[in-house]
Amino acid sequence: MAVSINLKKETIYYFTGQIFSMLIGSIATIYLVRSLSQQDYGIYQQILFFIFLSSQILKINFENGLFYFFHRHKQKKSLYVSNTYNVLVFISLIVLALGFLVNNFITNLIIPELRVFFLPIIILISLNISQGSFDRLFVIENLAKWSMYYRIIFSIIKAILIIISLIKYKTVYLILLIIIFVEILKSYFALLYLKNNHEFEFAKINKDVIKKMFKYNLQVSSSWIIGKIGQSIDKLILIALVSSSNFAIYSLGCIQVPLLSIFYNSIGEVTLTKIGLLSFDKRNNNEVNRLYKKMVSVNAMLTLPILCFSYFQIENIFLLLFGNIYKGSADIFKITSLITLIQMTGFGYIIRGYGKTRPLLISNLTRLILGMLLSYILIGYLGVTGAAIAYTSVFFINGIILLYYSSKIIDTSISMLLPFKMIFNILLISLLSLMIIYPLKYLNIEVIYFVPLSAICYLSLILTCYLKIKIIKLEDIKRLYNEVYR
Repeated sequence: MAVSINLKKETIYYFTGQIFSMLIGSIATIYLVRSLSQQDYGIYQQILFFIFLSSQILKINFENGLFYFFHRHKQKKSLYVSNTYNVLVFISLIVLALGFLVNNFITNLIIPELRVFFLPIIILISLNISQGSFDRLFVIENLAKWSMYYRIIFSIIKAILIIISLIKYKTVYLILLIIIFVEILKSYFALLYLKNNHEFEFAKINKDVIKKMFKYNLQVSSSWIIGKIGQSIDKLILIALVSSSNFAIYSLGCIQVPLLSIFYNSIGEVTLTKIGLLSFDKRNNNEVNRLYKKMVSVNAMLTLPILCFSYFQIENIFLLLFGNIYKGSADIFKITSLITLIQMTGFGYIIRGYGKTRPLLISNLTRLILGMLLSYILIGYLGVTGAAIAYTSVFFINGIILLYYSSKIIDTSISMLLPFKMIFNILLISLLSLMIIYPLKYLNIEVIYFVPLSAICYLSLILTCYLKIKIIKLEDIKRLYNEVYR
């Protein structure tokens, strides 16, 4: 089966959008951390956590079914898109109505610090559900360039409004109102796009399509919801046991290694689409394995150098960006950043691409049970450090389980599934380059100059080694440039 997706081009666009939106968002985050008190920033992070977790669970991962159905039913693709977002809008309206009805009752149950924010939280949960992961619809449609523009434009609007508000009014409530305004704009844009491109009409549904998508999503969603809770169990227990100030330190320490999570999502979502197209025929298993190895190799090329450099400079980076009050976050980061070693394998993409749902349920159930036990025990003894250890350990176990099932799906072994030789070579280059620049640490240079200087030297060494042993080639870079900008 011929697959006409330009994987490199789509990945570049999606990755660029993610990168710029992250950089823009980072500016607003740094300003938030430095403008708000540690307690207020902790409350803000707790609110964002509740909004994200609740909206992710309540929308039951429904729009992800489009990765499976969109290309399998091309003649009816708009029908599937329209019905997907009808379901999401319906769920969001129910959440909004129930939220307003039970407002007085619920506010007496939640922690006192968050009671005043209940209505903005409900509105944001509802808006997040109705949109789904709208930018990913562009990826499914092979229109990653649109996703790039969508992310960048709305990130700029959000960041500018937050920074302007913080200049005069340093309140969490106003920040939430600004986010609500931006999410309403995004919802309006999504509605216009769906109406113009997929003939979206509210409440106009096809029962057969809805049933088919619910049937597909039933096991996927149940396992996904369990996985989301398992992934977040450390923060749920922390909110119950530690102060908002400690939660602020933990949240900041759990920031993903710069660029990596965005890069994984960018190349992963595009790769997932291609795997889905190849999954029709078992004779394509070798091609899927080749594609998967290529994805992991590319992930490792970015992951291992950045991870090594992060360990070298993380204290200075946190001091420079967030101030001395958050130096404890650097210790949390050193633990949680280790998940990138398993995260770079994209351990769930083969399973999702082939539409196999049982392994996801098993791994996520394991993650939830182990997460609850380890988090409760370790947080009790070690506080936020215990939460970081529990989170990282459970993440690794979950990834290893899914790698095992992925190898079985395409009839190979884990040793053949992953490009271990390439990973070893990249790790060796990363460590040797770090050893070469390590003496810079003993020079009497101010932090604000030392961090970028060491980064430039390290990056130059890595690129030189990559080109020298032909991990990357100048011809490939030129060809990629021509593919993207022709």
